[in-house]
Amino acid sequence: MVSVLKALKLRSIETYVRRRQLQWAGHVARMPPARLPRMFLTSWCAHPRPQRRPDFTYGEGLAAALEYVGIEQEGWMEVAQDRAVWKQLIRDIAEPEGDTEVHEVLRRRAGV
Repeated sequence: MVSVLKALKLRSIETYVRRRQLQWAGHVARMPPARLPRMFLTSWCAHPRPQRRPDFTYGEGLAAALEYVGIEQEGWMEVAQDRAVWKQLIRDIAEPEGDTEVHEVLRRRAGV
């Protein structure tokens, strides 16, 4: 299956998901601070999370996406302000070295 993905010049599903996460985060980061999506992205709630909270929050997903592509969590919003630079960073996202694992969904579809 990995050879099929390479032959088709496709990346893993994680790469595509993280690219879309970063595209949206950059879009929201460029919004004026008074816009509701920007307020949600930059706000902080001082209350503790409920015990049965979601396993994975948007903030945790964004932090993982930034780490995946090697962008520092500190100051990423300043980098995202330059649309051309942010777009180029996202376009240049490559698979991490040695990441040849096929996603579980693709493995099931291939019957492997």
